[in-house]
Amino acid sequence: MKGLFSLLFLLTVLTINAQDLSAYQWQNRLLVILSYQENNPMIEKQLRELKSQQQALEERRLLTVVMTPEKYKLASEENKWVAGSNYSSYQSGKVFEVLLIGLDGQIKQRETGIFTAGKLLSIIDSMPMRQAEIRGY
Repeated sequence: MKGLFSLLFLLTVLTINAQDLSAYQWQNRLLVILSYQENNPMIEKQLRELKSQQQALEERRLLTVVMTPEKYKLASEENKWVAGSNYSSYQSGKVFEVLLIGLDGQIKQRETGIFTAGKLLSIIDSMPMRQAEIRGY
């Protein structure tokens, strides 16, 4: 339940181009990339890894957010950083982390290194809601 409230808070706080991300609740899974600095090379490495399976991730309705202590952006928005973030609610003291948050708002996986596209697809595909999507519900 805590994860749901954290997600709701994140979605309430984050706005990009005047679009409230709460509109994506129950519609998109989130991959939240957390880094102390926006120029951390691990961010680019993670984003490159995701590009290798972009179509598969889109089919799984994955939205990627990059977050630092001071600002955030949608990964698809290139350099459109917005001041403010909910970073402290998610970070665990690591310099770099990647969180997979399911449609239900719960953190499904926390990685302190690069989250491989294969592992990400495997985790998402094992989720009950994804199984229901596959069956057409």
